[in-house]
Amino acid sequence: LLGVARRADPHPWRDRLRDPAVRRDRAALERLAADADPADTPPTALSVLAQLMRRARLDEVPVLWAARAAHPKDFELAFALGLAYGERDQHARQVGPYEAARAIRPDNFAVLTNLGNALRRSGNPGAAVEAHRAALRLRPDLVMAHGNLGVSLRVKGDPGGAEAALRQALRLAPEDTSALT
Repeated sequence: LLGVARRADPHPWRDRLRDPAVRRDRAALERLAADADPADTPPTALSVLAQLMRRARLDEVPVLWAARAAHPKDFELAFALGLAYGERDQHARQVGPYEAARAIRPDNFAVLTNLGNALRRSGNPGAAVEAHRAALRLRPDLVMAHGNLGVSLRVKGDPGGAEAALRQALRLAPEDTSALT
């Protein structure tokens, strides 16, 4: 498939990205990131580079940040940047990328759930509650969203609401206690 992609879309930088040897070589991935021109590179290719860097335990945030600046309307890049900040426990920094992703796809429950968690962890449990409720309007059966809502309500200082949300999570999936952690 990589060979077909090279023939269908020949480009020196993207051909390097498609090279299996580069994909397994940390130094080659670092050079590829340094040589990337986000304005001239499709968002999907930049997203693939970021994924490869993450797998190689390299910092993909600079690539994603530059990619977001060049492609501000790309959902995947915004979402990936939010995830990357979360992996580094930089929850306040997650909020902006997740807000951007929500602006692009307002009906994406995963964005709303992650945004709610980022808001709670960055000290805004009231906004977190609203994000979790928005996710639940889209997917009322989402056990994790009920659990996240419960945690955010507890942090906000609403123990009764927290208990109700957690009980709903248990009603939906009595065997799944992950929503209670």
